[in-house]
Amino acid sequence: MEGNVEVKLTEREKRLLDTLRRNEHWTKYVVDRRSDNEFDINIKGEKGIGENKWAFSAWMPLSIISGVNWADNKIWKLSDGYGEKGYIPAQGYDWSGIRDSSTDAIWEMTYVALRMMGEYIKR
Repeated sequence: MEGNVEVKLTEREKRLLDTLRRNEHWTKYVVDRRSDNEFDINIKGEKGIGENKWAFSAWMPLSIISGVNWADNKIWKLSDGYGEKGYIPAQGYDWSGIRDSSTDAIWEMTYVALRMMGEYIKR
């Protein structure tokens, strides 16, 4: 991680950022805490392999969800991005159903995704 040394991260946040960095091939990144809530972090950086690198920005809860099988019913049934919980549009599962979900639904999906990753969070 570069910069933002003043941003306080929990051990779990550090561990998950490292996992996301490896899985997503981040070459560098900085974080900015949005609130005191664990995982409520914005991430900006560069990712890619070799000469194929590009800038990215992400909200950690969505990055966590994208790191698992988000079309799994455990997660999809919580999405409300199409106006109805768990609705599957005619074209099938689509990331916009997750991405466009309400903040509350995204947090619910995040905790399920964390459990799928082996992180058990007491809420």
